[in-house]
Amino acid sequence: MDRRGQAFTIDAMFALILLTVIIGISADAMDIAGNKIYDYSTETSLDRIANDAADILINTPGSPENWEEIKYGTRITPGLAKYEIGKGVVRNTLSMRKISRLKKEPRNANQNAAGIN
Repeated sequence: MDRRGQAFTIDAMFALILLTVIIGISADAMDIAGNKIYDYSTETSLDRIANDAADILINTPGSPENWEEIKYGTRITPGLAKYEIGKGVVRNTLSMRKISRLKKEPRNANQNAAGIN
C-alpha cells in the first residue's frame, strides 16, 4: 500500500470540508445582510409614506374645502388645514371644526376618503 496517496486523499477531503464550511458561512452572512437591507428599505419607505400622508392631511384643507359642513354621502378627502373664503388656506393653522368632525365620525370619513359609500 502507498501511504502517500492515502494521506493526499485525506488532506483533500479536509480541504473540501473546510471550503464547504467557509462557503456556507459566507452564504449565511450574505443572507443576513440582504435581510437587513430589505428591512431597512421597507422601514424607510413606510416612514416616508406616513410622513407624506401626515403632511398632506395637515397642510391641505381637503376636498371640498368645507367638507366638515357636508353630509357624508358625497366623496370627500379629509384635510385639517383651516380654509377661509377669500383668503384660501391659512398657513400653519388647523381647523378645530374639521378635527371635531373627524373625531366625531372617523369611520365615515375613512369610508368616503376610500371612495366607499
